[in-house]
Parts: sequence; C-alpha cells; structure tokens
Amino acid sequence: MLQILWDTRSYFFWLLAVSFLCFILERLWPWRRQQRALRPQITQDLFWRIFNGHYPGIAVALRVKSTMGAAVSR
Repeated sequence: MLQILWDTRSYFFWLLAVSFLCFILERLWPWRRQQRALRPQITQDLFWRIFNGHYPGIAVALRVKSTMGAAVSR
C-alpha cells in the first residue's frame, strides 16, 4: 500500500501532495479568517471531489484508450 501512495509517478500521490499544499496555504492565508480547518461538511466536500474529479478522469482516460486502440489497429 505504501508503494502505491509514495510512487511519485502516480495520480494518487500528486492528488495528496497538491491537496496537502493547498491545505497548508489556506491555513497560512485564509480566504475568510473565521473559517475552521475541518468544517462539518468536510465529508460532503470529499465526496464531491472524488465524484467530480476522479471518476470523470477515469471515464475520459478509458474513452481515449478505446479511441486510440481503434485508430492504431486500423
């Protein structure tokens, strides 16, 4: 499992790295001073991040793969 997490060529590694960087920057220079780090709706935010970010990316990759496979096999 750690090999998957720390493989610097993987999507998941960069997703975690960029998310952590954004979290740190938001704590240093918040958009709204009164906003807490972990708000009650954090689970909903995570759900929408996965649903709107991860799954469409997989769908696009599969579509490109099938299109390229058909183009190459001609």
